[in-house]
Amino acid sequence: MLPTINQRTLDVSRKKSIRSPRRSVRLSGLTVRRAESFEDMRAVFRIRADAYGRQGYIDPREIEQLQDSYDLSSCATSHLACCHDVPVATVRTVIDSREYRLPMDEEGIGASLGFLRREGRRIAEICKLAVRKEYATQSLRLLFELQRVVYRHALQSGVDDIVIAVVPTHARYYSRVLLFDQISDVLRYETLGCDAVVMHLDLRTADKLCVGRAVAGIDFHEHFVLGGAESSNFPVVHNCPR
Repeated sequence: MLPTINQRTLDVSRKKSIRSPRRSVRLSGLTVRRAESFEDMRAVFRIRADAYGRQGYIDPREIEQLQDSYDLSSCATSHLACCHDVPVATVRTVIDSREYRLPMDEEGIGASLGFLRREGRRIAEICKLAVRKEYATQSLRLLFELQRVVYRHALQSGVDDIVIAVVPTHARYYSRVLLFDQISDVLRYETLGCDAVVMHLDLRTADKLCVGRAVAGIDFHEHFVLGGAESSNFPVVHNCPR
């Protein structure tokens, strides 16, 4: 899920809800689709480069489009959020397979997934989260829309577990708000030159955990479990080799 969300938009209360500050950019006409065309993928790579460059993970003067070998894999799907058809954010789903494994395996931090693999669970890594600079203050709503589509897409593809790698300072947010469990110690994410922890969400029980939770006025069960009609536009990935 690296690099990050804008944590200044978050305020977790004791009642398991979040208040968002006044937004400087209004989101309207928000849709999320699979990036398939050349133009869509170019937008994905540019948004990534912009976000990773702002946070110092890459030199934006040298890299205008950020991509890797997983973008060519049949097990990967890039999701593109648009406002009135203008690309503003992106995230990627990669389904585990013996041939490709997962991006966190390439980083040498995938050992913590061993207990899931030994049980034959179908795993998907959510990664390459990125938001355009002018929409950074909207990262909470964008994250929730992307997460909803990722959640529904993973369920339709037969995924049992979602895993992410996040910077340690954001682990508390993903645990308290998005219901992930931390399953590793602090590890080194060499490609980006930062520390990370691996987190896990069991999709087989996540629907029950969503009941009675609300964030910024969004009912979790309605938003993640019952919502997401447009997720049917994504192809179901059952043929990714295990």
